[in-house]
Amino acid sequence: MKTYAQLQKTLDHFLNDSKPGVFSIKGHWGVGKTFALTEYFLGLKKREKDFKELEQSTYSYCSLFGQQSIDTIKSTLCGSFEPIFEQRCKGKKHLLKRVPGSLKAVDGLQFPFLGKIKGTDLLAQVLLEQSIQNLVVCFDDLDRKEPALTDSAFLGLVTGLRDLKNCKVILLYNDDIVEDEKDTNEVFKSFMEYREKVVDYEFAFRPSPDECFEIAFKGNKLGISLTADNEPAKAVLTALRPLKLSNIRILKKVRNALECFKDTLSQKYPKSLSSHHGQIVKLCTIYYRHGADLRLEDILGFTRHLFAAANDNEKNDTKKKKEELSKLLEGYDYHRSDFDKIIASFLRDGYLEISNHCTLLNNIEKRKNYSELQAEHSALWNKLSNNFIATAEEFIEGQKDFLDTHYDEIGIFDMEAALRAINAVGGNIDVFDYMDKRLRSHVRRMTLIWTLRDEAYRGTKELLDRCEEIYWEEHQPLPIDEAIMLMTKVNQWATDDFIYLEPQSEDDFYEYFTTTDDPKLIGKIKELRFRLPHSEKGKEILTKLNSALLRVAERSEIDKLRVRHYISEDLAPDSEEIKPAVTD
Repeated sequence: MKTYAQLQKTLDHFLNDSKPGVFSIKGHWGVGKTFALTEYFLGLKKREKDFKELEQSTYSYCSLFGQQSIDTIKSTLCGSFEPIFEQRCKGKKHLLKRVPGSLKAVDGLQFPFLGKIKGTDLLAQVLLEQSIQNLVVCFDDLDRKEPALTDSAFLGLVTGLRDLKNCKVILLYNDDIVEDEKDTNEVFKSFMEYREKVVDYEFAFRPSPDECFEIAFKGNKLGISLTADNEPAKAVLTALRPLKLSNIRILKKVRNALECFKDTLSQKYPKSLSSHHGQIVKLCTIYYRHGADLRLEDILGFTRHLFAAANDNEKNDTKKKKEELSKLLEGYDYHRSDFDKIIASFLRDGYLEISNHCTLLNNIEKRKNYSELQAEHSALWNKLSNNFIATAEEFIEGQKDFLDTHYDEIGIFDMEAALRAINAVGGNIDVFDYMDKRLRSHVRRMTLIWTLRDEAYRGTKELLDRCEEIYWEEHQPLPIDEAIMLMTKVNQWATDDFIYLEPQSEDDFYEYFTTTDDPKLIGKIKELRFRLPHSEKGKEILTKLNSALLRVAERSEIDKLRVRHYISEDLAPDSEEIKPAVTD
């Protein structure tokens, strides 16, 4: 990788320089400066022949994070001694192996050529001072130096190691912070002011996003790489590349998330996972990049419409936050999906509890399967619509094979359209005979006939009528007396209850009217006629009901009088009016 090769070449030159010196490596947060330096020194063990003149054969590392004084730094350096070249240190009596943390910890230790040191703090300090020389020293996390460690003391230590202790010193720092003019860390101000005097070599570590990606995803379980030609790799790289992400820590967190999802979902929900690799990448990156400034709830609640239509009564700071969030998420090309709830659950908990999300995952899996099925079916339709090459026989054979193979999967509206197209080009299939099993399966899932009618725009009237016939075959209608009772309850009736009267025929109404002894029957009939909706179905019921009443009126003069005077005068032919007696 180009940047790492350049760093190695520059460090080689620094170490081969006969003079001690200070080498600074600056780079943005998380790009792998420490990782690169560690890898360099591990590789150095196998290249001893390239550094025959190097006087410093011991390496020591110290992070400034948490270091409160020069003494603790020296103790840390002593405790981290490692030989650069194993062969060169073999057989020599070095004070190398891990002197414990504090100066007083030397007290009581048995050393190979000095014997036991007991109660000699001053000697221990002298030994420590003498041991810190002729070293390659790395100071990391310069940008995280503790306030108690003064800038002058630290820079004095660095120059002292170089000028008095014959050390080669390497400094690592995050220049995102250093180059911020508002930064108040005094060590940076002094470092930048005296950089000319302190630093002999300077290297700007700027690995490309692809280089950082290769490091973070090396050996991953997903088969994802820059050159991989598989769907997960394409989805992940498509989501990552526009982000130009060079932070290896975040990239590793993204990788961990992807691997966790694969381990948990790939067996039972493979398509749920494959269709959301990009969403996992985006949401993880947003969360780990900006988690200190925004909540997951803010991200999951984001809609462009909501933020575009900011309430004029909102305070200016609230509006500003919404605008900033909108701009940030648009920069990631983030669009909310139902899968985000599962990703957010992982980000909160660090693991996936899929039992809480199995319904959602099952639905996603079904949608994905159906989407793939539609794509396959569309390819068959292209034989009809794309050009004049395919014959009618080829079109019919392709559609029929597809319908037979996916009989239980394809939607009834797509099936009807395919069957009618087959017949239109010379096929001879009884549409509803072929579809009967499929239609019955479809209708059995319907608890209300309204669900079927809501889908009416997608199919033909013939299909809807056949589905409704099957519905009433599969769902036994209420007895006519119970259906009329529902529709005529006082203050308790629901308009939709009229559907229970739809299966009743004219004969059913006539038989009921002429056999029931309900003392309130005529009043119920009158109320029922008033309550039936003015929809097409309501009018059909009213027609059957009126026809039954006309037949009742034709039975006798008394029935004619009952229908005309107590239900509707339009339903019975003219006759001599007989007014009922009125009693005081």
